[in-house]
Amino acid sequence: MLLALSILGMFLSVLLLLFNVRKNTSANYLAIFFLLISISSFQQYVMLDSKSVFLVSVVFLNLGFLSFLIGPMLFWYVRSILTDNFHLKRRDIWHLLPMALFLIASFTHIISPWEHKVDIAIKIVADANYMWTHQFVEFHNFPAFIVFLSRSLFILAYLFWSVILLFHYRKQKKIESVFVRQQFMTKWIVMLLLCLFILLCSHTLMLIESIQHNDIRLFNTLHTLRVFSAIGITGLLISPFLFPAILYGLPQLPNSTSRVLANPTEIEIIAIEPEKHDAILEAGYLKLIQKKVDSCVRKQRPFLNPKCTIAHISILTQIPIHHLAYYFKNEKKRHFHDCCNEWRVNYAKKLMDKEWTSKHTLEALGIESGFSSKNSFFTAFKKFEGITPGAYAAKLPS
Repeated sequence: MLLALSILGMFLSVLLLLFNVRKNTSANYLAIFFLLISISSFQQYVMLDSKSVFLVSVVFLNLGFLSFLIGPMLFWYVRSILTDNFHLKRRDIWHLLPMALFLIASFTHIISPWEHKVDIAIKIVADANYMWTHQFVEFHNFPAFIVFLSRSLFILAYLFWSVILLFHYRKQKKIESVFVRQQFMTKWIVMLLLCLFILLCSHTLMLIESIQHNDIRLFNTLHTLRVFSAIGITGLLISPFLFPAILYGLPQLPNSTSRVLANPTEIEIIAIEPEKHDAILEAGYLKLIQKKVDSCVRKQRPFLNPKCTIAHISILTQIPIHHLAYYFKNEKKRHFHDCCNEWRVNYAKKLMDKEWTSKHTLEALGIESGFSSKNSFFTAFKKFEGITPGAYAAKLPS
């Protein structure tokens, strides 16, 4: 089961990265977090259950330093979600110090010859307690089991740090708080932290029990704790499917917010008083996105660039990419590429008249409207209008 969950976690991580690599950096932290949790679980399976000399040779200590990245990735993800700012700070480099120390301490083993690693793996497969009784990292003042235990304690520390962030966030009533109807994000973070807490506590207790009896094989006999461990990691892996909107981040109020006036072409920038913040709903923010996007499309026509992307719209409207992705996915119910092609088709229809078609080819019309080729123009035009550009032009009045 642990092997299956590890593979599922890696698969989920790849999906998150592919979907968000250029859209929502916050979700990238989450994807790496899931990947590291899955690798750690896979390591546990290899060391205790696989009985494979080759796999033990590959993962033992060679990948151990990665577990010290789990805590920082969790912290950065929670912080970026609550502040809607995914940028790292200079002082964040200190979060990598434990990983660097462990990497340095285990470097001698990492660069050791393959034959040496195989020899150690054979002994571990024959008796898993060999990991407890021999010193493999350069922390001579600490027993080996303390080094292993430090990983769980290190992640637990970051877990509590993230809880503190969430607690302070829930207490504050400032302008930077989330919209009233965005409570699903805090619910999601609570579920994420709770599942991780269950997983870490059960894993740590199993480690302590094994240390007390000086027998790591108790990991395979402490059934109650293993059940809780399985519940924790399963909850972690299925939680994103229960909160799919997390992929798009969390719309935040800027220091000043736009108000849509009676005239749909006009947008006024006004300051929002903190005490009035709770009256602003998610629907208002999405309406604001719509007005800004429509104004941008109408006045600046970014779609005329064949390479127009959602990133270009983000720059022009000053709206975060993942907020735009959420808008197109959940409000427009369409992919950005389709919306962009519809804008181009509508622009082509405005250009198209008997005078234009008599002087230019339809291919030139498509290029003028932002399409990269004649085929893409014809395909998009027929998709949105039901007929080809030529048939549409033939119906135009003389």
